Amino acid sequence: MQPKVAQSTVPTSCASSPASSQTDDVASEPPPTSSPLSRCKNQLSTSGFYLADDDVINNVRWIKQGRCDFLAVNDDNNDTQREMAVLSAIVHISSNDYWLTSDGGYRKGSSITSRLCDVKPSCTVTEPSMAPVNNDFANVIKNLRAIVMKCATPGYKQGKGFFFYDNSTTNPSRFKVRHKLFERLEHENAEKTVLESSNAPESYDFLPQNWYLSREETREELYLLERTHKLRPLPAYDVNGHLIPPAAYQRSLENAVVELHFNLCHWPIASKAGAAAFDSYTADIVFIRVLVPPPPPINNDFQQKRKISFFVDPDAAVAPPRKKKK
Repeated sequence: MQPKVAQSTVPTSCASSPASSQTDDVASEPPPTSSPLSRCKNQLSTSGFYLADDDVINNVRWIKQGRCDFLAVNDDNNDTQREMAVLSAIVHISSNDYWLTSDGGYRKGSSITSRLCDVKPSCTVTEPSMAPVNNDFANVIKNLRAIVMKCATPGYKQGKGFFFYDNSTTNPSRFKVRHKLFERLEHENAEKTVLESSNAPESYDFLPQNWYLSREETREELYLLERTHKLRPLPAYDVNGHLIPPAAYQRSLENAVVELHFNLCHWPIASKAGAAAFDSYTADIVFIRVLVPPPPPINNDFQQKRKISFFVDPDAAVAPPRKKKK
């Protein structure tokens, strides 16, 4: 049986709906004066799957399926309907190791990813700097490590592609999440559309012929994939609840504070060609909503428009230019 993703556990907006239908006790609405971060944290705290809460460890369990283990909802009363757990956290999307773009920086023939259909755009997330969530990330990491260790293979090393350590710290400062950009067409999904309304004007940017690519020569390979794969836009939304178009992924998400939901899977990788065996963990993005947009880019118009003089007064201090009043 294929695991079922519990889509009902993912809110379209934390400010207006419960974070999960897997709990019956929903907190009362916070006062209108509370910040989006406070409202989101209050909603996620009722779900049972918010990584900053220690209860999350008891609400999930690992289930083996083939060579893979997936993190599932721990429902002792119903073992026949297995749902993938949707973990959540409020995080800052780091600019370090940022590849969460419309094509993941794909270059044809690359040794990292040789085929476009295998591209999985990714990024790392870290601690937000603002209250009331700035102190939650330590607990997020602690609980995530505890969940991961429950599925560790005896004698295997922990892989290097999930947790990231900065400045020689003993605890991870970041972890990696990714998005599977293409889904292979199968009989059961061939007729299903990815977008809710593929004919809406908003869907223009999400069509293969209009999909933003960092290298236009990739377009032909993208067209060929239409026969075998389905293109899956990143389920990421801006502060107003609009689906972010592919061309805006980086400028909308890099250095933003977001509400993040993801699934977790484990793959034991056996030793090969002298390399030690290790455990590989992947966090697949289910939902992202921007809570605090990235800071605006630095304006370097002055640098571009400045004229170079042939002479300056050697006895005068050079004052910075003042912005002209309109």
